[in-house]
Amino acid sequence: MKKLITMMLCITLFTGMVNAAIIYVDPSLSISGDGTTWATAANSISGATTLAADANHPGTDDIYIKGGNTITYTGSSFTIPSSVNFYGGFHGIDGETPATRPLIDLDSNGITELWEFQYPTTIYSTNPNTAINLAAGIFDGFTIT
Repeated sequence: MKKLITMMLCITLFTGMVNAAIIYVDPSLSISGDGTTWATAANSISGATTLAADANHPGTDDIYIKGGNTITYTGSSFTIPSSVNFYGGFHGIDGETPATRPLIDLDSNGITELWEFQYPTTIYSTNPNTAINLAAGIFDGFTIT
């Protein structure tokens, strides 16, 4: 009986992970795509968040945002939904994962730290009182100014 319950839990857990999606964002694109590849990336974080919400599948989606761009935010708060993980600092090459984002020794101290992305994703707020609300999930690979 224990083995059966353990097996059922594993299958349920695995099914949830399989249905989660990766949504790609390239803020430099003029036209927003469906976010399924770098070539058809969404062109905004809000667009990618909408795609994740509309996907109607279980699991936590990952949103990969191409670096080398500054994303300007004009609102007073930015809420990260609990069903989405945000990762910045990507070069925009197929096969990249959060663990393989290119790093570089930005401060020239001889050590490449895990926060020194070669292609940083910068979020700039025009409102000095902007709050970032993290309901749950991951918010990694960003410079906030």
